[in-house]
Amino acid sequence: MNAAQRHAATQQHGLAVAAINEMFDKVDELASARDRLTGVAPLGPNDDPIRDAETLVANAAVLSEALCQLRAAALGAAEHRNRNDLAADIGTKSAALFPRQVRPPVDPAHLVPVPRREPTPAHAGEHEAAS
Repeated sequence: MNAAQRHAATQQHGLAVAAINEMFDKVDELASARDRLTGVAPLGPNDDPIRDAETLVANAAVLSEALCQLRAAALGAAEHRNRNDLAADIGTKSAALFPRQVRPPVDPAHLVPVPRREPTPAHAGEHEAAS
């Protein structure tokens, strides 16, 4: 192995480490977002239920975005490491970390009856003459 090959391999290894580390950073962000959402105290007698709901929705949006970013980082890391190993590293199942895309349901084809056209009186004679 020459110096150029070693250098290329070292760069590839560095990219792999960076991608996997980014995934772990996203796991930390996900846990933080989850803590913000689940750490909301129950309403007190003087609390505004609308503001409380808005806070919950905002925290849920942060949690959703953190999950999306984690999955995106995991896809990048999967170029360098097995998906099952990555999922195991963060304590989840591969199907949860890399969900399959759900196809939208397709409506089955519906047959539409077409009314039968009766010959008009002007064309009735032509039909009988052709017989």
